[in-house]
Amino acid sequence: MPRRASARLDGRGPATKQQLKACPKNTGGGSAALLVAAGVGSAVTALSGDAPVSPPWLRPKSLAAPPSVFFGHALRLVRAKPENRKRKFMRHSKFRLKIKTPLIGPVLAVAILGQIPGASIRAAILTNVPMQGDMLMADVTYHADADGVTVDLSMIDEVAQLTPLLVSNPNDSFDPADPWFNDLDPSEQGLAFNLQYGFTMDPNTDMLPDGEQLWIREITNSPNLGICNYSATPELWAPIFGTAGSTNAAYWSGMMWMLAVTAPPGTNNYSATFEVYVANSTTGQEVPGSSSGPFVLNWTDVPDGRPQLTVAPNLANGIVVSWPASATNWTLVSAADLTSGIWTPLTNLPVAFNGQSAVSLGRGAPQQFFRLLRNP
Repeated sequence: MPRRASARLDGRGPATKQQLKACPKNTGGGSAALLVAAGVGSAVTALSGDAPVSPPWLRPKSLAAPPSVFFGHALRLVRAKPENRKRKFMRHSKFRLKIKTPLIGPVLAVAILGQIPGASIRAAILTNVPMQGDMLMADVTYHADADGVTVDLSMIDEVAQLTPLLVSNPNDSFDPADPWFNDLDPSEQGLAFNLQYGFTMDPNTDMLPDGEQLWIREITNSPNLGICNYSATPELWAPIFGTAGSTNAAYWSGMMWMLAVTAPPGTNNYSATFEVYVANSTTGQEVPGSSSGPFVLNWTDVPDGRPQLTVAPNLANGIVVSWPASATNWTLVSAADLTSGIWTPLTNLPVAFNGQSAVSLGRGAPQQFFRLLRNP
């Protein structure tokens, strides 16, 4: 048996039970506002939300990282034999991390060590997109006698939560070279995201006959809900199911497939209706009567904690957009619509006034959407 020893979270030696028990659970909260500003004489609408947020639990079975970057209730280092490649724990150098209790936060994110007394906050460049919760699988079965499929949602026991990186990993960011950077990084669009829902084949399914394939089709979805085909290795972030003009149907190989879903941060609820069907692999035509029938996946959403924006009319200057002057690491940006994803920094310099940073827009300003983007 390998020799085992407890490890302190700061990597300086054995940890006491009292030190391990002292590790706090992480909570988060915040509010956000996305404001619509129109020219003088037009209505000004504020879309905002304010709700406490607790980041979702992840329950990884193993982690490949140094012991000093994770926090939890109990970490143990296990010295491993290099030649043993069939053990279930992943390697980091000569050690494997064995986790006795669940950790909070996405696996590849460096933990928020600032919540541990005496530790400092460490930011990380994430190498993949966190799932934001446990897997919630739609179980698909092909029935040879009917040449059709059924979908069982009984394994989905909760509603997935779309969570922006500012909430789940407030000190982390994505690599600008990654294809999901523009959609998910707080310095860009900063969309809320979730990868919990997916499709899997039932182990008791019949085999598909030669010349037939499974396809998944999105029938309807909520406005501003986006879905991407995601892969960490090789890197892939491709719009699917009607997102960004893509087709609403996709071929499915039958392998486990997780959906990467995005939406603007806020307090809205989202849903999408799907069906699985059999198609002729040569013609692409749907086999009549093979559809599973429609089924619905739902998401909740949370704000990202950006400083509150305020839009007010001003007789002299048209419209004033303001936010707390204490929020110094943010830039005011605007977009003509919410579908383009193009946010442009305003050239107007903010002016400090009554504890607020304020930007004035002229009387002829067109309708715009405003938000604050965190500076990289």
